[in-house]
Amino acid sequence: MFVEQKSLAAQIVAPPPNGVVVKSDLVRKVRTLRQQYRVRATVTLAAGPATAILNRGSVLCGFDRFGYDENGARFIDADPRILQIAHQMVAPRDTDTGRVRLTAVANGAYALEESVFLPFSNVQVAGQTESPYMERNPQNQFSAFIQRGPDSLVGRIVQTPGTAVISAITVDLVQRYDLQRDRKGFFVPQIRHLAEVIVPGAGANFIVKLESTNYLQGLIIQQDTATAGEVPDIINSLALRADGRDFIGPQQVPYEDLQAEAQMEFAGDCVPAGYLPIWFRQGGRLSNVVNANALANFRLEMNVQPSVVVGAGVSTIRVLALELISVPGLTNPPTFPV
Repeated sequence: MFVEQKSLAAQIVAPPPNGVVVKSDLVRKVRTLRQQYRVRATVTLAAGPATAILNRGSVLCGFDRFGYDENGARFIDADPRILQIAHQMVAPRDTDTGRVRLTAVANGAYALEESVFLPFSNVQVAGQTESPYMERNPQNQFSAFIQRGPDSLVGRIVQTPGTAVISAITVDLVQRYDLQRDRKGFFVPQIRHLAEVIVPGAGANFIVKLESTNYLQGLIIQQDTATAGEVPDIINSLALRADGRDFIGPQQVPYEDLQAEAQMEFAGDCVPAGYLPIWFRQGGRLSNVVNANALANFRLEMNVQPSVVVGAGVSTIRVLALELISVPGLTNPPTFPV
């Protein structure tokens, strides 16, 4: 039996130009159990002080996408701020003990640090290799990628009448894997945005269609704005339902109540107010996942309005899906109902 290995697959030294994708090769022909992106940067404020800190002061806000690229096809592809919530859904509390965020507005240089973990193998269960990540064709290029936004990273993390400069950006890619590629899991994980909608005005029954034909481990809802970053005040209440089945309902439940209830599921107050995780795979059991292919008219029904946070700009709701898919040659059908 092969022992699990950890590898510093690469280090990306940035900043890449705004809007540009930068890739770095990962270890191929293995079963990837977990992937870590460790982001470091320095923000220097001058001629300040700054007037506001955005996105909880997280350096992750300067990137539009993290993910996996297989010869040009993306199977892990999401905003890293939302991806960071994914590991909090399966790990006990918030596991990023080395996190450093911007909390000061005074002039000075601030070293920031943050991790995103992609938990392909569920840490809640004894058999953690039910859903390892394996590339479809090990002969093709297999890469992790980062993508900067079209605007300035600094403009997403701080508002200031003075100057703000970001420098020394690095992204370490730590891949945890084993060599037992011949031992197939039941599924391969896929992480992607299921929906992204702009909220044009107030509405008591704002509907977001959720279209997937895969098994769902969970969903993560993000409330975001164009110029003030993530906010907690776009969604007042919500229901999650399909024709003939309610997951949250039948009445819409106040968003703050769902946030409070999440502390029970996720071992404490570790999910920020702008996000709502919905976990179907309770206890790590595959028998609890949801077969979205069997759902008709799967949707969110919400009471919403544009954010009233100062300088918020366009208000957006995003839904991230943590999916499980069958891939011929890479997966074996489970021997139990899913």
